[in-house]
Amino acid sequence: LVYYFFTQDTPEGNFKELKEAGKMPKLKKDEESFLSVLKDYRVWILFIVYAASFGMELTVYGTMDDYLQNTFGLTRSTAGNLVLSFALMNIFARTLGGFFGDRFGRLKGLRGRVLFLTVILALEGVMLSVFSMATSFAMGIIFLIAFSLTVQMAEGATFSVVPFINKKAIGSISGIVGAGGNVGAFLAALLLKSKSALAETNALAANANLGEEVMKAAQSAAASGAVSSGYLLIGGFVIVTALVTLAIKFSAEDEKLVKEELQKADKSVINLSPSSI
Repeated sequence: LVYYFFTQDTPEGNFKELKEAGKMPKLKKDEESFLSVLKDYRVWILFIVYAASFGMELTVYGTMDDYLQNTFGLTRSTAGNLVLSFALMNIFARTLGGFFGDRFGRLKGLRGRVLFLTVILALEGVMLSVFSMATSFAMGIIFLIAFSLTVQMAEGATFSVVPFINKKAIGSISGIVGAGGNVGAFLAALLLKSKSALAETNALAANANLGEEVMKAAQSAAASGAVSSGYLLIGGFVIVTALVTLAIKFSAEDEKLVKEELQKADKSVINLSPSSI
C-alpha cells in the first residue's frame, strides 16, 4: 500500500498525469519473448549462482541452530540469537556485494562484474567448507561470520550482473534468477535432512541398549557429523558454481554500450557540480 500510494510510475511522473499532459510516449511491444530469455544460458548460470548463494544461506541458517547445539554444546537460546545476528548482516552485506560489483564494473567493464562474482562466490564456498571442519567454537564462529559476509555479498553481486544480461527483459530474468534461491534452498535442505535422519537412525539402533543418556549423546553426535559433511558438500558445490560463473560472456558491443553509458553519467555529474550551477 505504501509503495502504491507514495511512489510514481516513472522518474517523469505517473502514467495518468503524463497522459493528461500529452507527454505519454507510445509504448512499444516487448521486443524480447520469454522464450528467448529461457534460451539464454547466462540466465541459467545465474539461476544456479543464486541457488548457491541465497539458497545455501537459507538452508545453512535453517539448520545452524541445531548444529551449534549438537557440535559446540550451546543452549537453544544462545544458538538462536547467533543465527539471528548472522541473518541481520543482510542489512549491509548484500549492499557491499552490489557496491563492489559496480566498482569492478567501472574498472573492468561487464567482465569485471563477473570476475568479482566468481571470487566472492568461491570465498563463500571456502568459508563454509572450513567452518564445517571447525572443532573449536571460536574458530567456528570466525568462519561462520566470514561465510555470512561472503554469501550475502555474493547475493548482491549476482544482481549487479543481472540487469546487463538483457535490458529488454530485466523483469523476466530477475524472476528466474530469484527463483534459483528457492530451488537451491529446497535441494540443500533435502540433502541435510536426509543425511541427518539416516545418521540419527543408525546411531539410535547401535546404542539401543546403552541407556537414554547415551542414546541422546549418540544421536546428537551423529546429527552433527551428518550436517558437517553436508556443509562440506555444499561448500564444494558453491566452489564449482563459482568456476562455472566464468562462462558468462558479454559481446564487445555490450561492453562498448555500457562504457558509453558510464561516460555519459560521469559527464552529467560533472555538469551538475556546484561550480557549474
